[in-house]
Amino acid sequence: MTKNKITMNLHKIGLWSVFVLMLCACNSHSVYEKYESISPMAWDMNEPAHFEVEMTDTVGKYDVILHIRNNDMYPYQNIWLFTHSMAPDSTTATDTLDCYLADNQGKWINDAFLSEHDMPLIYMSHVRFPKTGTYTFDIAHGMRDSLLTGISRIGLIIEPSNTNVNVKE
Repeated sequence: MTKNKITMNLHKIGLWSVFVLMLCACNSHSVYEKYESISPMAWDMNEPAHFEVEMTDTVGKYDVILHIRNNDMYPYQNIWLFTHSMAPDSTTATDTLDCYLADNQGKWINDAFLSEHDMPLIYMSHVRFPKTGTYTFDIAHGMRDSLLTGISRIGLIIEPSNTNVNVKE
């Protein structure tokens, strides 16, 4: 075996080791985590991302975190989101959220990974789910453009409130 092949094999082993460590480090304490892909053409304001969450714990407190993934084609500094949630007993709640994705100079706030920027946003903090059953969450954009380009995925994560989460409020 030549010295170049040995070096290449060591490089491959090193890269695989880093990959495995990254997977282990991504071990989440989430009770729910799902991402909805948005059409590569545009996000239609009449087609919300839909999430169904089965909750059985009525005692613990949870953080509900939205993740907005955008690419460099997103034309705005911020995004308005309309959220609609429904509990198992049909109780509903509607909220409007404003999330800044870029600073005043147009620089994306979060670093890119493979040309996508991921912005976590606390939607609800220290919330209890008072009934067991299925909770639904619908997230639509509330921008002026009915077809919004540059948003690739919307995520919903629910995790116990006692975990340390580095998100923007």
